[in-house]
Order: sequence, then C-alpha cells, then structure tokens
Amino acid sequence: MRVGLKNYMGSIADGPEMSTLCAGRLIERIQLHPGSGCPVLSAHFESSVPGLHFASSSAVPSYGRKMRFVSGASYAAHSITQGALSRTV
Repeated sequence: MRVGLKNYMGSIADGPEMSTLCAGRLIERIQLHPGSGCPVLSAHFESSVPGLHFASSSAVPSYGRKMRFVSGASYAAHSITQGALSRTV
C-alpha cells in the first residue's frame, strides 16, 4: 500500500518531502479528512503534528477552495506566521 497525503486534486504527494515525513513516522500521526486524504488543519494551518503546517491545495478541505489560488497565499502566510510567533519554545 502506498502511503501518502493526497492533495485536493487527487494526486498523492511524493518526493523528498514525503521521505522526510515517512522517515520520522510523522505521516502516521497526521490526522486526515475522511475521503480527501488531506490533513485536518487548525486555525493556524497546523496539522495534528505540532509545528507541521500545510497550505495550498492541502488546505482546501479545512479552509475552502480559495486556498488553491494565489489569493489564498497571503492569508495562509499571515496565519501560519501568527501561529508560529505565538508558540512558546
């Protein structure tokens, strides 16, 4: 069985990013939306793995279709930045 995260277009993410997620077994800890295979995201685009954020088409099930477009990038960047700045180390 192929392990991976689906993006909203239905393809499975692959490449060096996936090998990083699989190597640390992080991929098994990411909560996914049923049926879409995309990660469930918090208010700051954070996945169920603390400090791991997703944007773009992976954010569509949590935030809506606008995330697929450039117009959603500004909102995502601001939200992720605010979430990261609010974290205590």
